[in-house]
Amino acid sequence: MSIAKPIRVLHVIRQGLIGGGESHVLTLVEKLDGKSVSSYVLSFTDGPMVQQLRAMNVPVHVIPIKNSLDWGLYSRVRKFLIEEQIDLIHAHGSRACAFIIILARLLKIKVIYTIHGWSFHPSQSALINFLRRKAESIITQLTTLNICVSDSNLLTGKSLYKGFKAKVVKNGIDIQKFSISQMFRDYRMEWEVPSNAKLILYAARMTIQKQPIVALEAFEFVAKQIQDIFMVMVGDGELLDEVREKIQTLSSKDRIRLKSFYTDMPGVYHASDVFILPSLWEGLPIALLEAMSMGKVVIATAVDGTKELIQHRHNGLLIDVSDSISRKLGRSIVEVVSDQFLFKELSSQAIKTVEIEYNSVVMANKIKDIYQECLIS
Repeated sequence: MSIAKPIRVLHVIRQGLIGGGESHVLTLVEKLDGKSVSSYVLSFTDGPMVQQLRAMNVPVHVIPIKNSLDWGLYSRVRKFLIEEQIDLIHAHGSRACAFIIILARLLKIKVIYTIHGWSFHPSQSALINFLRRKAESIITQLTTLNICVSDSNLLTGKSLYKGFKAKVVKNGIDIQKFSISQMFRDYRMEWEVPSNAKLILYAARMTIQKQPIVALEAFEFVAKQIQDIFMVMVGDGELLDEVREKIQTLSSKDRIRLKSFYTDMPGVYHASDVFILPSLWEGLPIALLEAMSMGKVVIATAVDGTKELIQHRHNGLLIDVSDSISRKLGRSIVEVVSDQFLFKELSSQAIKTVEIEYNSVVMANKIKDIYQECLIS
């Protein structure tokens, strides 16, 4: 087929909430050259991502999935693919790819699968881990091309699956949007956090992967040593009720603010001093990139793509995943807020890292080239 006209790409993603994969889709769709690529989005739930895409005049379709055996749902998606004359499908995440892959093959539409971190991880039961690995093996063989967001994820795929192939395109962010050189809303006043206090930010989905309870335990450790310090937790998810209950048991509860996701994340980052992400696993976390671009000191677990992004004591701090992770995280927070020289050095190097290596325009151009390559191969 000719690729002189814009390539009609359907981005398929499981949910419309704001997370790493969803932020990636928002940025990618915005930065893709409209003369070369026409973007459409299919999500299986509504949410802030969907609303933002619509505000950008991107065609978005929300088709709720109640049952994976709902053949009427497949019929609706098939009709949509044919009517919109979709040239290429870009699936983000394993569930989205698993849903669309068979239908796409029946319609002879090529599928690109971006692995935003593998769906299996050590904290799962042996059975679930086995099933997830098997599912990823099948999915990655059925796609036209796979994209890993980190070298670590590529190495994992190669170590587990014979003949596994993928291109690495590291996540990028809009460094103009996530920049300290602009005016910001005064969130500290809204949150009733003193302007001279240190503020720790946890902004992620409230899931087992992101370990919000660990973040709370770490802050409790810190708050017993430092009086003039607060924490804001921004996010939603299945552990939200557990997080609320945990906060009420802490002596530091009056210095913790629990908020839902904001569309104005640059303003939220600007209000904070330190960004923490104690994840059990990651692809290449976009929230870390955003925080670093805003000059925040970042402290994260030494997992997957995070290890590629952060050089310990150069542009952030890394901690090992272990039974004492909350204590390690707490000690790291105490260290950076107590050492102004270290704080300023980590902040400065964080900004430089993102500017040089993780620009969204570069990312979008690489993916556009992959689209063109897929269609002519």
